[in-house]
Amino acid sequence: MKMKLPIIFLMLALPFLGGGGCEQEQIGQVIIHKPVHRFWSPGDTVRLSTNIPVTWEVLSGGEMMNASQLTIRDSTGRVRVVATGLRRKAMTDTLTLYISRQATLLNALDTGGYVIYFRHAIAQTGKDQFTYPAGWHLSCQSDTARQLSPEGVNQATEIGAGLAELALPIASIGYVSEFCRCKQSAALIHPGTTWQAAPDLTFYVYDETLRHARTLSLITGLRPGRQNILIVAHSFGPGSDFPELAQGYAAVFDPEGPRLLGYLADEDFTVFRP
Repeated sequence: MKMKLPIIFLMLALPFLGGGGCEQEQIGQVIIHKPVHRFWSPGDTVRLSTNIPVTWEVLSGGEMMNASQLTIRDSTGRVRVVATGLRRKAMTDTLTLYISRQATLLNALDTGGYVIYFRHAIAQTGKDQFTYPAGWHLSCQSDTARQLSPEGVNQATEIGAGLAELALPIASIGYVSEFCRCKQSAALIHPGTTWQAAPDLTFYVYDETLRHARTLSLITGLRPGRQNILIVAHSFGPGSDFPELAQGYAAVFDPEGPRLLGYLADEDFTVFRP
């Protein structure tokens, strides 16, 4: 009997000694459970849930159909919703989702393991002088090789801003053609990457008939792991059965094979720029 009294006393006193802190923390902190994906297509319905009862407010991009279902309304951009605790109005949590017609492809990139192959941004300043001595392609002068136009600088900058907003897992090392227009595009598209110049990607300088095969071989040899590896080069070379890649557009490859998964236009990134 003497041993039971302290235990009973302790159980009765526990809430006053801080034992109810976990419950109070749950009441005071709103946590939105993250949906299975970050990227959704227009018209999709997303089921939302939280750790405690809340009220929902949609700031942009969609509407609540009931207490737990969000319908994506806008065609592209962001959906932002706020959950506010019923018992403590000052406690909120915010969720941002992304709307894209390329949601499936972007969700794949969100998990890493792929190669994103960009063609350089718009380059309409100057002209490639193929008869110049060896090394002409390295020049950043428009009287020797074609350079980024002001539109191209803006395009690459906005793609970079969109990539930064999306925070996709990107490898620290990427690969780039030796051309100045490709190097400048790469630096704007993802400044945090260390870019390695690759002759296998370089347009019309080495054996052009083998460039496509060498490009595919380079892609096949990459091991992205849980990240995505970036390449900035040109449209595909002779012998390719892929459609021509527009300036500033990207092709997404699974390096196994390699297998082409699809294409991303510049606007698929720029729509998310801050």
